[in-house]
Amino acid sequence: MDRRTFLKSLLAVGAISRMPIDLAIASDAEIDVLFEEFQDIWGLFVVDDHGTVYSANFEEPRTRRDAYGLGKAETLDIDEIEDNPALAEVTKSHYLRKLEEQRDWEEEQREMKAIQRDWEDEEDDEDEEDDETDLDAKAEEEWMDWARNCTPAEREALNVELDEALDSEPNWIFEGDVLYESASAQGAAYQYFLGEDVDLLRRLGIVIVEGEFPGSSYFAAELRRPLEEVNEIATRQGWSIRFIREGTA
Repeated sequence: MDRRTFLKSLLAVGAISRMPIDLAIASDAEIDVLFEEFQDIWGLFVVDDHGTVYSANFEEPRTRRDAYGLGKAETLDIDEIEDNPALAEVTKSHYLRKLEEQRDWEEEQREMKAIQRDWEDEEDDEDEEDDETDLDAKAEEEWMDWARNCTPAEREALNVELDEALDSEPNWIFEGDVLYESASAQGAAYQYFLGEDVDLLRRLGIVIVEGEFPGSSYFAAELRRPLEEVNEIATRQGWSIRFIREGTA
C-alpha cells in the first residue's frame, strides 16, 4: 500500500475524521510529511480472505542493510555474517578467490622452475579440474576460520565487499525465507502483534501462528473475528489499531 492510499484508508475506517489537506491533490512531499506523522500513531492492517493480517504501512526495504537492520560491515562479528545467507556467501566467495590466487601463484612458480615441461597434456587438465573442486570444498570448510583469524588488512578488503552487498537490494528468492518474519508486510504484522498485550489479542480475536505444522515456515498474525466487529472494539477501547479488508483500499 502506498503512502497516499494509507492515509485515505485511515479516513475510510474512521480512524481520523479529517485531514489537514486534500489528499487527492496533495503533493508527494506533503503526503510524505503526513505519512511520517500518522504511521507512528496508527497501526493499520489489511486482512485477506483467510484472515492473515498484513501491515498496511509497511514499506519494503530497498537494501539488505535496511532489511536486516545491520550497520557497517566493520561492526559485524563472524556470527552475524554466518547467520546472514548473503553475507556468508560473499565471505565464502572472497576466501575462495584468495585460494585460487594462491594456487595460481604456486603454479606460476612451478612453471618457472620447470619451463621445459609440457603443462598442457590431458592428464594435467584433469588434475586442474580436481584442484578446483578441492578448492571449493576447502572454501566451504574453512571460510569461517579464515574470517575469524584474517589480518586487519584482509578484513578491510572483505568489508568493502560486505558493504557493497549490504547496500544492494536483497535477492528475495534466495533470502525470502530469512526475511519473511522481518521484511515483509505479513512479517511486520506478525512482529507487531507478537509484542502486543495478550488481553488485546484476545479481545480482537488475533491469533499468533508460528508454523501450521512441524517444519512449516508460516508465521503470521491471523484475525479470527469479523473485521467490522474488531474495529468497533478498537474504537471503544481507544486503541490506535484499525483493520481493512484486502482489495478495498
